Amino acid sequence: MATENIDVQNNAPDVLLSKKRQKWKVGLIICASIFFALTCLIIYHSLIKSNFIVSNLQFPEQVMSGKNFVVSVDIENTGIITGEHKVNLVLNNLLYRQKLVELKGRSKTTVKFDVIGDFSGEDYHISVEELNGVIKNLKPAEFETSEFRLSPNTIRLGEDSSLTLKVSNVGDMKGTYSCSLSVDDDVYQKKEVTLEGESSTIVSFIISPSKSGKISISLDDYSDILNVTEITRPANGYIFYNVFNDYRFIENHGQLNIENGLDQDAVVILVSADDVYSSRVAIYIRAHDNYTISKIVDGTYKIYYSTGKNFEKTSQKFTTDARYGCFDDNAVFHTKFGSYSLYGQTYTYSSISITLQPVVGGNATTSQVSPDDFPSVNKRSLF
Repeated sequence: MATENIDVQNNAPDVLLSKKRQKWKVGLIICASIFFALTCLIIYHSLIKSNFIVSNLQFPEQVMSGKNFVVSVDIENTGIITGEHKVNLVLNNLLYRQKLVELKGRSKTTVKFDVIGDFSGEDYHISVEELNGVIKNLKPAEFETSEFRLSPNTIRLGEDSSLTLKVSNVGDMKGTYSCSLSVDDDVYQKKEVTLEGESSTIVSFIISPSKSGKISISLDDYSDILNVTEITRPANGYIFYNVFNDYRFIENHGQLNIENGLDQDAVVILVSADDVYSSRVAIYIRAHDNYTISKIVDGTYKIYYSTGKNFEKTSQKFTTDARYGCFDDNAVFHTKFGSYSLYGQTYTYSSISITLQPVVGGNATTSQVSPDDFPSVNKRSLF
């Protein structure tokens, strides 16, 4: 009996350990069963509920400014029951439009948004949920002009002048620009230029004037003056003007004898000594020639002269080797009337001779005159 009692006491710990192991197994089985049940519940719930996926965002890469366009996305319900989903179109970080979509389970559709274009010129930044993109907002053709050049701006009659203008299309779209060249307010020539967006070109015109003088040139908002000279050589003794011809009721008998022994032509002007702006006579004397001005009214005058080559018709000035001067002493013309005879009253008058070239024994001195102080060949005053 003593031996049996000893055996029972030795086997007791093994029995207790076995029972503990059984409890752990049962606990693990219960936990596994709960986890499995939860997993099945989650999967089942995800299968039976509506679940929406947004994909395939579609939009144009670029649109003309102000033009409407369409943005679309695909919506898919991956669940097995019908459900609703709000689709938001965000434009430039602002909610632009919202649509409520109802879809049956396991179905798909496309949602479209009509977008009204604007003229701001800014690109469109769009997004639908996690999808986004950028649409380039193309500006229409817009033209700017610059670098207006008239070259040369002084030409001789029969020569040409070139006019150029830079035309730039600062828009994004292709366009056509029309420019019209006017000469003395009359349309001279028109041109059209077609440019792609963000490009430029030089438009050129050739101007061939048919007359001399100052010609007004205008192109768009630009304008300039084209000076057209005409070289001419008037005949010897050509009178630009002679106001003494207007003294109809005054007996005028004075004479001015002019000799030009120079190698250059000359213009001689007789001006009242009391008023240098009151020119009386202007006459052209060719080189190595002479001329006599008659019927000069009594008075005191100053004699101006200009010499040179290539006389310009419009400005009436020499354009080559021009020199300006005047005689230091005034020219005094006086008529003295005498007695009457069978043939009328007798009289004596002044006759003055000048030479433009230096002569031996000459007693007249001259001084140089600036071009600004030289009297105009154009008639200024009668009296």
